[in-house]
Amino acid sequence: MFKVARHAYLDEWRKRKRWEWVPFIETVHKRNEMLSPYEQPEDYAMSRESESEMDDIYKQLNETYRTILYLREKEELTYQEISAVLDLNENQVKVTLHRARKRLHDLAIKSHLYERNENNDN
Repeated sequence: MFKVARHAYLDEWRKRKRWEWVPFIETVHKRNEMLSPYEQPEDYAMSRESESEMDDIYKQLNETYRTILYLREKEELTYQEISAVLDLNENQVKVTLHRARKRLHDLAIKSHLYERNENNDN
């Protein structure tokens, strides 16, 4: 089922790429729309800002890395399930997931350092 959904997404993404619209990241992070009535406005604003920063970082990853991170971290699929969805063997899944996490980490550090330098310049 994930395989079919992934291919449908890729087909749609290719069609809409002409208009520079990438729906994947926008839909991944909209699960937090249900807020507790006890949440403080400051906490809500900070969490939305963090989500926006993560969206920007995820947009820098290639499609395979975004997909494998989504399947493992958000959908909590096993390596075997991911290998079936992506037509990879289990070792390829592990290696690709490791590389995706490392790339995400590197981009997050780079983004944080860039923001800190910008703030120091002002």
